[in-house]
Amino acid sequence: MKLYKYIVLAFLFNPFPVLAQDNFTFKKGHELTVLGRTSSDKTNYHRIDSVDVTRLPDLVRRFSKYSAGMNIAFKTNSKSIKLNWKLDKLNTMWNMSSVGVNGLDLYCWNGKVWQYVSSARPTGTNNRVLLVENLDGELRNYRVFLPIYSEVRDIEIGVFKDAEILPGDAANLPTRKVAIYGSSITQGIAASRPGMAYPSILSRKMKIDFLNLGFSGSGKMEIEIADILAKIPAEVYVLDCVPNALPHEVKERSYPLVFRLRKLKPEVPIVMVESVRREISNWNSVMKDRIEQQNGEFKKTYNKLLAEGNKNIYYIKSEDLMGDDHDATVDGTHLTDLGYMRISETIGKQLAEIMNIKFLK
Repeated sequence: MKLYKYIVLAFLFNPFPVLAQDNFTFKKGHELTVLGRTSSDKTNYHRIDSVDVTRLPDLVRRFSKYSAGMNIAFKTNSKSIKLNWKLDKLNTMWNMSSVGVNGLDLYCWNGKVWQYVSSARPTGTNNRVLLVENLDGELRNYRVFLPIYSEVRDIEIGVFKDAEILPGDAANLPTRKVAIYGSSITQGIAASRPGMAYPSILSRKMKIDFLNLGFSGSGKMEIEIADILAKIPAEVYVLDCVPNALPHEVKERSYPLVFRLRKLKPEVPIVMVESVRREISNWNSVMKDRIEQQNGEFKKTYNKLLAEGNKNIYYIKSEDLMGDDHDATVDGTHLTDLGYMRISETIGKQLAEIMNIKFLK
């Protein structure tokens, strides 16, 4: 009788009934379709090859191991889906949810769009979550978006033993690539969950494989970044890298960076994006001046490139990025999901025009 009581209590206090691991079969993430990958090492979830990061600052090397923007596509007819993932470390951020930092979220193709299904709650370095159950058993395509601000050591996707699990259908997956280099905003910091970083939003809305090279506090326009970007076979390069660079750094580094990238990729369009305006700059005159100088120097670089006869270079102004109601941030700088939806629309429309494709609202 006591054992029965404990079983009942365990069920009541566990919102997801624990299914025996023996009922599932697991497949490694790298055995399926991994999107958002720039590294050529297929067994890890790092964003830059180890041979390239040696030339970059310490923080960029560290953050390059974080899996922001990466996602795993697969199809299954299982009635339940389970995720096992291992982190190097359970990280914390004062302005982010743990799901966004260390967790995962699942999307399903509903025949028209990628629709959100559920999120996987992280509790430590080793995590096991029953993500969804009581599905109808139809063979469907899914995408799991990986953590924004932690290093994934391993990930497995589990389905019932009598079900199929295969790489995602090519018809539903991106075939074109865009590379985005920038700051913590590009990386997706303060998004509620991984799929809400703006490159990930754009990936679902535009059927494009977005390579997210956003680095928290560290998108400072080092010239080596041009060589790393040029190795990515992208149809467009987006440079959203103004926020972290001081005005004198923008003045000194932005032209060499864009000029080098243009030299390496003479025909590939480049989109230059100004810094978002920090909310505090509406009140703090020093911060206002700093942002105006940052964007001013970036615009000078753009104008200089045009004057030299460079083609296929586009420019997005700060006021077009996050609306004017002052409600698009968590902390005055980093965007909420509302802010990320807004910036994705602005950049998405520019990319749609350049690439002659449709942007789904």
